[in-house]
Amino acid sequence: MKKVIIFDYDDTIVDTFSSIYDVDLQVAERLGLRRVTKEEMASLWGIPYRERIKRLHPDTDFEEHERIHFEIYDHSTTKPFEGAVGTLAYLKSKGYRLGIISSRRYKSLVGNLEYYHLSSFFECVQGEESLEYVKPDPRVFDVAIKYFGGNQGEMVYVGDHLNDFEAATKSGLDFIAITTGVHTKEDFQRAGCKKIIESLSELRNIL
Repeated sequence: MKKVIIFDYDDTIVDTFSSIYDVDLQVAERLGLRRVTKEEMASLWGIPYRERIKRLHPDTDFEEHERIHFEIYDHSTTKPFEGAVGTLAYLKSKGYRLGIISSRRYKSLVGNLEYYHLSSFFECVQGEESLEYVKPDPRVFDVAIKYFGGNQGEMVYVGDHLNDFEAATKSGLDFIAITTGVHTKEDFQRAGCKKIIESLSELRNIL
């Protein structure tokens, strides 16, 4: 029986990709950088922000890029998906313990959780700075697994990216894919994923 549900955050709980892509285009314009395509951004989506920017703009000053990014970024643009808040409340009411493991910068992650009054749902929240490893490395789950008691059989990870699937599977966690990000149902099926949902509301029926 599952007792713990750990979530990815961006494009799993909140709709992120399009808004962050638009912000990064504005940053690039201000810094005189080339215009990155959505396909390029999507190919690097899911890795930490610093690494993504270094790959897309290897010669840019990351600190300046980051400063302008957060000058432009507004939490109101990355809203929870429809049904997400209600689903989290339902799961909490049923006694599930909830956590988050995300590649998002920790300060930004906590700020977004607080902005949408989601913090109270989660007892373990980890962002980029608090993680020694990054997905798809399965060791990204080590701290959370220990925090929640060490029994992987009682835990499930919910994520929108193939890196989420690979990391969870290799760490011994059950995995539920959600198709609200850059990867499709067919992408997950080709990778061998068996449990796939289209919205968080479906968790009520699949757990």
